[in-house]
Amino acid sequence: MNGELLDREPTLGEARSLAQLMAALHRHAMEWSAPAGFTRPAYDTDNVLSLPGPLKRLLELNVISGEAYACLEQTAHKIAAGLQRLTVAKSAWGLIHSDLHESNYLFDQGSPRPIDFSSCGYGFYLFDVAETFLHLSPENRREFLSAYREERQLWEIDANSLDLFFVWAILRNFAFLANNPAEHASLSELIPKVTKSYFENYLKDEPVL
Repeated sequence: MNGELLDREPTLGEARSLAQLMAALHRHAMEWSAPAGFTRPAYDTDNVLSLPGPLKRLLELNVISGEAYACLEQTAHKIAAGLQRLTVAKSAWGLIHSDLHESNYLFDQGSPRPIDFSSCGYGFYLFDVAETFLHLSPENRREFLSAYREERQLWEIDANSLDLFFVWAILRNFAFLANNPAEHASLSELIPKVTKSYFENYLKDEPVL
């Protein structure tokens, strides 16, 4: 793919372009029929409930406290319960990139190009939005969401659903990084902060984003 990685926060215009790109990917996924034998992971309740597994290793290695791990585990179960209340409809669930952040898109003459579909799988389209939100400023998140809604409506875009998928995206990233010992030092500092800032609010049904 032609283009360059961004080494900075996207501009408002670039955030808008990213939203238009994601909406195009989702529209294509809705119309696309998988060929015979095509398999990809599913980002569903089973996936969420698998996340405490690698995170428990951090507890065993004294990277995080028992209190922090308990919060992570409770968060996973609350997310899973929330997912069970969502409707798996064609307009809401399909093939997603699931990892569209600043290292996985290039800008070529002002237009974003997606790369690295290694985590591509079946999930709620809103998971894609939340994963990208992790890497955008609050101002860019508002611009992104506004632009996405202009291109494509999602029935489940509301504050509670955004919080659920946003917290899930954070939890999944922690579980991924937990498998790399080189990340343990940074996780020992980051997890307590994020637990306090996001997960505790989520568990108390208080706003996260």
